[in-house]
Amino acid sequence: MTFVACKASSSRSRGFSLIEVLVAMLILSIGAASVLALFVTGASTLRRAVDRTQAALLAERVFCEMRFLYDPGDEPEGVVAKLAERLPRQVGDYTFDVLAARPSPTEGSGEELFVRVAVRWLESGKDRTEAFHTIILPRHTVEARSDR
Repeated sequence: MTFVACKASSSRSRGFSLIEVLVAMLILSIGAASVLALFVTGASTLRRAVDRTQAALLAERVFCEMRFLYDPGDEPEGVVAKLAERLPRQVGDYTFDVLAARPSPTEGSGEELFVRVAVRWLESGKDRTEAFHTIILPRHTVEARSDR
């Protein structure tokens, strides 16, 4: 029986040193933390966008109700009072306030109605408000002509 001695071809082994593993883990953890921060920022941006979209939809609902309720000659306070009977002031997590006024006679015919809707909600424990404005024109009915 013969024994053959093996000689190492190189003095260094082929594995990773502890320092190389630690450096690689540091680089990976910095990258993972950056990606996680992007997800957190994206989630908060999405929540703000959803809140503002919901506020805009609520304001549009109020504007539509005001258009439906407003007849030429109605006083702004009366239209707001009719709106309060038809639409609850709080819808979900959102509340709204309505201001209606007539523009000055020099700015229009006197039949227009300026409407401002302020929608409020809580975002991260802070009270947020978004205001929306429009001018509602009176509905005009077309009378049937007898010469047809």
